[in-house]
Amino acid sequence: LVTALASAAIGLRANGGWRRWRTARARLHLFGLGAAVAHYGGNITHAEAALVLGVAIAWPISQTVTLWGYLWGLVYGEFRGASVKAYTLLLGGGALFAVGVAVVGSAR
Repeated sequence: LVTALASAAIGLRANGGWRRWRTARARLHLFGLGAAVAHYGGNITHAEAALVLGVAIAWPISQTVTLWGYLWGLVYGEFRGASVKAYTLLLGGGALFAVGVAVVGSAR
Protein backbone atom coordinates (compact mmCIF):
# COMPACT_ATOMS: atom_id res chain seq x y z
CA LEU A 1 0.00 0.00 0.00
CA VAL A 2 2.79 2.42 0.86
CA THR A 3 4.58 1.86 -2.45
CA ALA A 4 1.30 2.27 -4.38
CA LEU A 5 0.64 5.58 -2.61
CA ALA A 6 4.21 6.76 -3.26
CA SER A 7 3.92 5.81 -6.92
CA ALA A 8 0.64 7.70 -7.24
CA ALA A 9 2.14 10.77 -5.54
CA ILE A 10 5.08 10.77 -7.94
CA GLY A 11 2.73 10.40 -10.90
CA LEU A 12 0.58 13.30 -9.73
CA ARG A 13 3.58 15.65 -9.86
CA ALA A 14 3.46 15.63 -13.67
CA ASN A 15 1.32 18.11 -15.61
CA GLY A 16 -0.41 19.75 -12.65
CA GLY A 17 -1.85 16.50 -11.37
CA TRP A 18 -2.00 17.60 -7.74
CA ARG A 19 -3.97 20.72 -8.67
CA ARG A 20 -6.48 18.66 -10.67
CA TRP A 21 -6.68 16.15 -7.82
CA ARG A 22 -7.43 18.87 -5.24
CA THR A 23 -10.13 20.48 -7.40
CA ALA A 24 -11.85 17.26 -8.52
CA ARG A 25 -15.43 16.60 -7.47
CA ALA A 26 -16.04 14.33 -4.49
CA ARG A 27 -17.77 11.81 -6.77
CA LEU A 28 -14.52 11.24 -8.68
CA HIS A 29 -12.60 10.72 -5.45
CA LEU A 30 -15.18 8.17 -4.28
CA PHE A 31 -14.99 6.42 -7.64
CA GLY A 32 -11.20 6.18 -7.32
CA LEU A 33 -11.47 4.95 -3.75
CA GLY A 34 -13.93 2.28 -4.86
CA ALA A 35 -11.55 1.17 -7.60
CA ALA A 36 -8.70 0.94 -5.07
CA VAL A 37 -10.79 -1.11 -2.66
CA ALA A 38 -11.80 -3.45 -5.49
CA HIS A 39 -8.18 -3.80 -6.63
CA TYR A 40 -6.71 -4.55 -3.23
CA GLY A 41 -9.75 -6.64 -2.32
CA GLY A 42 -8.97 -8.77 -5.37
CA ASN A 43 -5.40 -9.21 -4.19
CA ILE A 44 -6.54 -10.32 -0.74
CA THR A 45 -9.19 -12.61 -2.22
CA HIS A 46 -6.57 -14.22 -4.45
CA ALA A 47 -4.25 -14.83 -1.51
CA GLU A 48 -7.06 -16.45 0.47
CA ALA A 49 -8.22 -18.49 -2.54
CA ALA A 50 -4.69 -19.82 -3.01
CA LEU A 51 -4.76 -21.13 0.56
CA VAL A 52 -8.20 -22.69 0.24
CA LEU A 53 -8.30 -23.88 -3.39
CA GLY A 54 -4.62 -24.22 -4.10
CA VAL A 55 -2.41 -22.17 -6.37
CA ALA A 56 -3.17 -24.32 -9.43
CA ILE A 57 -6.79 -23.19 -9.33
CA ALA A 58 -6.48 -19.72 -7.83
CA TRP A 59 -3.81 -18.50 -10.25
CA PRO A 60 -5.83 -18.92 -13.48
CA ILE A 61 -8.80 -17.25 -11.85
CA SER A 62 -6.63 -14.31 -10.80
CA GLN A 63 -5.34 -13.91 -14.35
CA THR A 64 -8.81 -12.87 -15.51
CA VAL A 65 -7.98 -9.42 -14.13
CA THR A 66 -7.01 -8.41 -17.67
CA LEU A 67 -10.47 -9.33 -18.93
CA TRP A 68 -12.04 -7.22 -16.20
CA GLY A 69 -9.82 -4.35 -17.33
CA TYR A 70 -11.07 -4.79 -20.90
CA LEU A 71 -14.67 -4.74 -19.71
CA TRP A 72 -14.02 -1.71 -17.51
CA GLY A 73 -12.64 0.17 -20.50
CA LEU A 74 -15.56 -0.80 -22.72
CA VAL A 75 -18.24 0.08 -20.15
CA TYR A 76 -16.71 3.42 -19.17
CA GLY A 77 -15.82 4.56 -22.68
CA GLU A 78 -12.05 4.39 -22.51
CA PHE A 79 -12.00 3.02 -26.06
CA ARG A 80 -14.48 5.56 -27.43
CA GLY A 81 -13.36 6.75 -30.84
CA ALA A 82 -11.03 3.80 -31.40
CA SER A 83 -10.90 2.23 -34.85
CA VAL A 84 -12.68 -0.97 -35.81
CA LYS A 85 -9.27 -2.63 -35.95
CA ALA A 86 -8.60 -1.63 -32.33
CA TYR A 87 -11.94 -3.11 -31.22
CA THR A 88 -11.27 -6.27 -33.23
CA LEU A 89 -7.87 -6.69 -31.57
CA LEU A 90 -9.34 -5.93 -28.14
CA LEU A 91 -12.17 -8.43 -28.43
CA GLY A 92 -9.99 -11.04 -30.17
CA GLY A 93 -7.31 -10.69 -27.51
CA GLY A 94 -9.91 -10.98 -24.77
CA ALA A 95 -11.35 -14.12 -26.34
CA LEU A 96 -7.90 -15.72 -26.71
CA PHE A 97 -7.05 -14.76 -23.15
CA ALA A 98 -10.26 -16.37 -21.88
CA VAL A 99 -9.48 -19.56 -23.81
CA GLY A 100 -5.94 -19.61 -22.37
CA VAL A 101 -7.20 -19.18 -18.81
CA ALA A 102 -9.71 -21.99 -19.37
CA VAL A 103 -7.01 -24.30 -20.74
CA VAL A 104 -4.62 -23.59 -17.89
CA GLY A 105 -7.43 -23.86 -15.36
CA SER A 106 -8.49 -27.27 -16.67
CA ALA A 107 -4.98 -28.77 -16.64
CA ARG A 108 -4.49 -31.63 -14.22
